[in-house]
Amino acid sequence: MNEWMDGADAVVKRIHHFRAEEITALERQAFDFLGYQWAPIMINFVHIIMVILGLFGVIQYRSRYVIMYLLWTLMWVGWNVFVSCLYLDLGGLSKVRLMVM
Repeated sequence: MNEWMDGADAVVKRIHHFRAEEITALERQAFDFLGYQWAPIMINFVHIIMVILGLFGVIQYRSRYVIMYLLWTLMWVGWNVFVSCLYLDLGGLSKVRLMVM
């Protein structure tokens, strides 16, 4: 019984993590709608779908969905680091020069 409770606690923690990530993605979505950033809006929709599929994978114990979510999260973090470095002009990236494109 105790092993089952430990597993249930882990699942509940993962669910809370996914819900928090979904909420932050929806907040970002609302701010993007205020501007003219349509590409980030579409990527945010994809991110929200991936979070939902990852949540489904955790609840249903489907490893493919969890692995897909893990890979998507790594790509998502990499993209956000790139955009942050671009906006802050770090690592030789500059918005003035077109070396990125």
